[in-house]
Amino acid sequence: MAVTLRTSSLIYRELVDKPSEWRSNMRSKIAVVWIVSILLACYSCVAAERIPGPLESLARTALHGNPAESAEATASLRQAGPAGMEAALALAGSPKDTEALDRVCGVRDCADIRLFWYTDLEAAKAAAKASGKPILSLRLLGRLDEEFSCANSRFFRTVFYKNRDINALLRDRFILHWHSLRPVPRVTIDFGDGSRLERTLTGNSIHYVLDSRGRLVQPLPGLYGPAAFQKALEEAARAVRTANRLDDIGFEQWQTLRIEEQLRAVGAPFRLNLRALPTPPDDGAPGAVLSWSELLKNNPDLRSAAMSKQAVEAPILSAFDLTANDDQLNDIARLRRPRVHLDPASRDFLLLKQGIKTPDEAARVLAAFEATVALDEVINEYRTGPAILRKLMAPETRKDFELEEFNQWVYAEVFRAPLSDPWLGLAPGDLYGALPAATRTAGPGPRR
Repeated sequence: MAVTLRTSSLIYRELVDKPSEWRSNMRSKIAVVWIVSILLACYSCVAAERIPGPLESLARTALHGNPAESAEATASLRQAGPAGMEAALALAGSPKDTEALDRVCGVRDCADIRLFWYTDLEAAKAAAKASGKPILSLRLLGRLDEEFSCANSRFFRTVFYKNRDINALLRDRFILHWHSLRPVPRVTIDFGDGSRLERTLTGNSIHYVLDSRGRLVQPLPGLYGPAAFQKALEEAARAVRTANRLDDIGFEQWQTLRIEEQLRAVGAPFRLNLRALPTPPDDGAPGAVLSWSELLKNNPDLRSAAMSKQAVEAPILSAFDLTANDDQLNDIARLRRPRVHLDPASRDFLLLKQGIKTPDEAARVLAAFEATVALDEVINEYRTGPAILRKLMAPETRKDFELEEFNQWVYAEVFRAPLSDPWLGLAPGDLYGALPAATRTAGPGPRR
């Protein structure tokens, strides 16, 4: 409006001072004023559409307001979902904005990761139902929006969420959710000379891929290489498209067949099941039946699971049936290692986080970390993952299945960190440490 009024006053002065020149140029000047006015109006509309006024105001308060106002504004931005995150990202510009921004986004290092995470599963389900997208639901110790969450969830930020291709996949095709099961144990080591070292102890994390109704489609425990995790996400997203078209009975039959095939791919002695699987075809006609071979042909997630073994690993794989020993897993990890690499975005993020500046040190740290990731990937593929799938296959598990109860079993029996134990297995009663009992002080219990 100010530009329009200023332009109008110039037109008036020229009309008084130079009537002949004004008349000759009147058409062009009016045209210029009209175009400028339209452009200003369009710019205002675009800006308003990009960051709605209320969200921009909330973002300013969340980032720069006093603690009480900031907390209230952050809650409102989180209710707005990814749009609230984008409003905060647009205004955040200094390191002092980091903590407030992370609370809005629901993830630590949001300025780099730029992914919105729900912490309310029902809100995530509503977003999934509205969009038709699957939910990637993370269970962890500690909080994803804090620096000291459990180790694997910290690694996820580097290996998965910062990876360019995985980040785009998560942003475009998934609704993201995390749930903190309890605080993560932390320890500070005082070396007695002023040096201190702070670390987290124990804990593990697991992603669950859920369909838009919240039904479990695929568990993804622990850490993988980025290529393996991306492939698993893509296969799970395709599987969810089928799951979303199935009623509960059809879903149970279909899911049983998927798990059988995944277990066969790691050597579990399941007979190939040729039962027909009732599922509606793409045209939605009721009562259609697909044979196993047709289902395998039409569902890339099943076909790729059946063909996932690399030929180079076959001699080692043939030596075990249900469970590989540690030596076999290490042998496979060494063979797998050349295929496990962080992408440039993840590498830069790791080096910045670690404060590494010299090329030699960077090469050593990256090589050691990628070797660790390769071993974790193999453990999850051949030991942890199959153990979870076998439990998921059991009729007593699938009857009245409840995800949170199943997750309790995963932590107790697979991760060996029972959530019901206040000490998470770190203080077994039959271990003598030559320290008085007073060195162990029980708190009010795990946070739920």
